[in-house]
Amino acid sequence: MRRRNKNKQILKLLIVILLLALIIAGIIIAVKVFKKNDNDEEKINETTEEQVFKLPDTSYSGMNVTNVELEYREDNKQTMVSMIIKNTSEKTVDQQQFWVYFYDKNGNEMTRALTTITEMKPNDEHNISIVLTGDFTSISKVELKKDNSTNTEAQSDQDTETETEIETDDVVV
Repeated sequence: MRRRNKNKQILKLLIVILLLALIIAGIIIAVKVFKKNDNDEEKINETTEEQVFKLPDTSYSGMNVTNVELEYREDNKQTMVSMIIKNTSEKTVDQQQFWVYFYDKNGNEMTRALTTITEMKPNDEHNISIVLTGDFTSISKVELKKDNSTNTEAQSDQDTETETEIETDDVVV
């Protein structure tokens, strides 16, 4: 009888040890999974940060263009170009259309987008974001040119076939 009790005690002890081992193994696995997810998030953030490019400031006809940045959105296969346009002239711009030209490092035009400024007083700043379909991270220069054409459809036909979307907080497309 003592032998049976001893065997039962040993069996209970083995079960407790086995349960403790399973609990410890579960904790170790959970820690490794959480650590892996944190590392994956860091890699995603690093990739996003590496995909943002700063371009040189420029100016044209009483307007300064600063904080020009490119961000490639790989998930959407789009390049977002954001910039700040400041009216450095002493005149209020009621409405003005202008082309935003995008050039590569060799000075070749890659694409362009037409946008409109409405009521921009002297020293006013407007944030503009232009979304280009495709990878345009090779853009190295942005230039603004006043739209002198009276027929924007004819000019638009000459534009590249790149789709563009203009997102602005105070500029009307």
